[in-house]
Amino acid sequence: MSARIALDLGPRALERLLAQRPPLLLVDRVEWLEPGPRPRVRCARAIGADEPVFAGHFPGAPLWPGAYTIEGLGQAANLLSALDALVERAGDAAALAAALRALDAGAPSAAGAPWLEAPPPVGMSAAVDVKLLEPVYPGVTIAYEARRTHAVADAARFAVEAWVDGRPVARGSITGSTRVPARSGGR
Repeated sequence: MSARIALDLGPRALERLLAQRPPLLLVDRVEWLEPGPRPRVRCARAIGADEPVFAGHFPGAPLWPGAYTIEGLGQAANLLSALDALVERAGDAAALAAALRALDAGAPSAAGAPWLEAPPPVGMSAAVDVKLLEPVYPGVTIAYEARRTHAVADAARFAVEAWVDGRPVARGSITGSTRVPARSGGR
């Protein structure tokens, strides 16, 4: 097992790593990365009572949609793929962590870290087998963990789990692939 690298990354770094944007960006922090042959990542999302989805799901009795929990797990898996590819390009997980922290702190560019200039990868799920174990309500932080268990070319399978206050709320696997899109003028 490789050493765990504390990242504590927020929105600026996430914009370099994921294609999603609010309101469908369902991760707001990357806590740590464990690089290696079976890499893992821990992410989180604070769920406020003012989330737009609660206006319709359900008025007077807000409940975080299970599809959002599953999408958050998928985004955690995509983050793991992106971070793992960047570790490989950078050649050094500590250098990558330092560059991402600088971006997150407001550095204007990825100077000295050309491997951060590529557009974020876009993940595509091929199979989702996730069981929702408990409901999630506003006012909590949901933690997501993804671990790559298998990889062939650009396809991978991830064991995923989500927790609230140390209790599992979802568990399963996600299989899919990631592609780095060509840079467009719109981003």
